[in-house]
Amino acid sequence: MKYVVLTALAGSLWGCAASAPSPTDAGDSQTTPESSDALSNVTYDVSPGGVIPVCDSAKLCTFTWGEYVFAVDASDGARIVQFSLSGHNILVTKAVVPSAFGATFWPSPQSAWNWPPNATIDSAAYSVSIQGGVLVLTSSSFSVTAGGPLLTVEKRFAVNSANNVVTITYAFVNQGSTSVSASPWEITRVASGGVTFFPNPDSGPAPRTCGTFAVPATSNLESYTFFADLSGTRESKLCADGGSKGYEAHLSGNLLLVQAWTDVPVSENAAGEGEDEFYTDPNFTYEEVENQGPYAPIGAGNRVEWTVRWTLISLANMASGVGPSDVLASSSLRQQIEQAADSQAALH
Repeated sequence: MKYVVLTALAGSLWGCAASAPSPTDAGDSQTTPESSDALSNVTYDVSPGGVIPVCDSAKLCTFTWGEYVFAVDASDGARIVQFSLSGHNILVTKAVVPSAFGATFWPSPQSAWNWPPNATIDSAAYSVSIQGGVLVLTSSSFSVTAGGPLLTVEKRFAVNSANNVVTITYAFVNQGSTSVSASPWEITRVASGGVTFFPNPDSGPAPRTCGTFAVPATSNLESYTFFADLSGTRESKLCADGGSKGYEAHLSGNLLLVQAWTDVPVSENAAGEGEDEFYTDPNFTYEEVENQGPYAPIGAGNRVEWTVRWTLISLANMASGVGPSDVLASSSLRQQIEQAADSQAALH
């Protein structure tokens, strides 16, 4: 059994900044165990016999344990391309939606770079290293805005097989001589036709619009915001402040994906963005489940980090015929998935 202990050395991971040495070439996989890494503010303590990722010649890196498979394609933007339980992948694959699949990571707000996302971090190859059971992927240099300082993105993945939690630590590393501000932004593509929800703040829901996007219809039930992605849903997006529990969950069939993080005060959101977000594709082929960390400066020579923990469980009582409308209409089904999500989020 392997355990992973991640200790923030000062406050919120995204709020911490450390001097960043020049990145080394990690093009060749290495397996030298390291209980801590000088490049990171996070200490990884990995016991013997843990889940070690395996990377093939095409840079597809896979963690496999029990009935779980978690895979990252380092050759394609270091995207998470599979998180499956008993052969069922919760993520949309490239074969289904070639232009929008898996889970990626961008700087926020989008207004700083418009569209499309920078290929260097979204679809280009990352270098690979394995450090004591932790998969470390590093991008080439890019800039958030034209003329801005050069940054790299680093993604670290570790699996705790005892509780089936995947811990992902994203980092922006500023290699330039000037500061730049950004929020970390994780974007996860899941199949359409599911239910997405998150806990509301104690003060109640306060959803906000996202630019010119239409705002989807949601239901506020048992102190949660629920969204049912139905076939009549048009293109829409929600940006909102979530509750202090700090998570967003997505139910697809009987699979529940929970992504948890340290709560972000609404005052620290990037302009026009939110801690909890989701986007619906107008063709009803996928939905994006998104989270964002605090908007903060990344000082010259510094790094800032954002940690999200993923869990995936099967809900036995969700029969194959249960759909999004059924969940919204049934308090017992809602409470079942709320309690399951709360329990999984607490693992972070």
